[in-house]
Amino acid sequence: MKTLYLLRHAKSDWADPRLADHDRPLNARGERAAATMANYWARRKGGPPLPELILCSTALRARDTLLRVMQAWPAPPKVDYEEGLYLCGEELLLDRVKALPSTVDRALIVGHNPDIQLLTRDLCRDGDGRLLDALAMKLPTCSFVEISLPERVDWCDLRWGSCILADFVRPRDLGPDGERLANA
Repeated sequence: MKTLYLLRHAKSDWADPRLADHDRPLNARGERAAATMANYWARRKGGPPLPELILCSTALRARDTLLRVMQAWPAPPKVDYEEGLYLCGEELLLDRVKALPSTVDRALIVGHNPDIQLLTRDLCRDGDGRLLDALAMKLPTCSFVEISLPERVDWCDLRWGSCILADFVRPRDLGPDGERLANA
């Protein structure tokens, strides 16, 4: 069974209005959220997500987020930085996922909203109703999504509504040490 992990970049810094959107770094809140997510991944039941391939937007805030959360892995997997993931839209993001090699069973995409939220919402018809409702309302910065594909379905066969939302974790659902809060 294949698994798609999605991570929205952490909060970016708007202090320098001269910076292009693509070149904005993380702000202090974003750095804390990324560290919290790394702690969550390190403590996660079953260990951190172990993608065989990571696709990351070339935007600085996405690259910075990935660098911080990768600290949860003993040996980081291969990363492909792709300019085409920068605010590409839901349809193109789905096309990119469908183009993943069939030999890859677990992939992580680090990118932007609204693309990640819309992709998740439209791929997942099943899963925890509470998580589906929360995700439909908002996908905050540095949120993590886990999507399960049906058995024997390859990336190229993905269709809207064909997947299961396995997990949705927001930084506010976690304590600073990465432990999931009781009310989350």
